[in-house]
This record gives sequence, C-alpha cells and structure tokens, in this order.
Amino acid sequence: AFIEGVGQSEYMALAASLASTAQLLSSLLIIVVLINMATQTRPMAVGDSIWLIVRFTLIALFMRSWSQFDAVFQAFDDMFVALGNQLLSASLGGNDTTSFARELDNLGNKAAQFANVQAGRLNILGSVMNGIMVLLIGGLGAFATLALIISRIVLAVLVGLAPVAIVASMTNATKSFF
Repeated sequence: AFIEGVGQSEYMALAASLASTAQLLSSLLIIVVLINMATQTRPMAVGDSIWLIVRFTLIALFMRSWSQFDAVFQAFDDMFVALGNQLLSASLGGNDTTSFARELDNLGNKAAQFANVQAGRLNILGSVMNGIMVLLIGGLGAFATLALIISRIVLAVLVGLAPVAIVASMTNATKSFF
C-alpha cells in the first residue's frame, strides 16, 4: 500500500505539472485532425483519424485525474494477477491458489516437512541435510520476497512516470522521446 501510494503521489505531481499543457495540446490536435479529415491536406484514412481522436481524448481524460488512470491501471493489474494465479494453479495442479506468496509459503512448509522426515531417518547426516535444507528454503524465500518487493517498486516508478509516457505517446513522432 505504501509503495502504491508513492506511485500515485508521483503520478499526481507529474500529471499536475503536465495536465494543462497536455489537455490543451490534445484539444488542439483533435481540432487539427478534424480539419485534416475535412480538407485532406495530408491524406489520411478516416479510421486512422478517428483512432487519433480517440487517443487524444483518452490522453486528455487520463491527465485530468488520477482516478480515471487508476481505474484502467487497476483493471490491467487485476487481470495480470488473476492470470498469474491461474497459471500457478495450473502448474501446481490445484484449484485453490490465491497468490504467489501463499504458494511460496506452502512450498517452504512442504520442503521443511520433507527435510524433517529425512533428518529423522538419517541420524547425524540427517541433521546436516536438515540444516542445508533450512538454509536453501530461507534463501529461496528471501530471494522470492525481494523479487516481489522490487517488482512493486518498479511498478510504482513506472506509474509515477506514466504522465511523461502519456504525453510522449501523443504522436508517432514523439513516441521515441519517452
């Protein structure tokens, strides 16, 4: 929640500084596209012109407030989380997968139980094997947790940079700037 809050506040700060310019530019570009559709000064298909108008309208809407951008972002985020859970559930053969973190915990518990059973069967060598397994399970858990945290931080940074990307995506000539 903290990381998402940082991403949201960065988005709002950047959007506030770019919003009026982006909305004005979007409005002007919509007018230019409409004039071009009527006069065909630069020949362009009607479908391409309508697509540009829709794109500029969406840019103006996204730059107006966080909630509109956040609704679209949350829909995509929820879709990818659900897809990831379905893939995880299919690969593990179960139907009750709720999250990657929970499945990682379940995997750690199963590995610890296996290590305890083996330690009981092998006496002193089993204790050494159990210690190695505990270190490996802890290392895997730490690595996976770090990967989850870093992915959320990167996502927050990308959300914070979204206004710049939105403005840069206005035309084909400016797409490469971002």
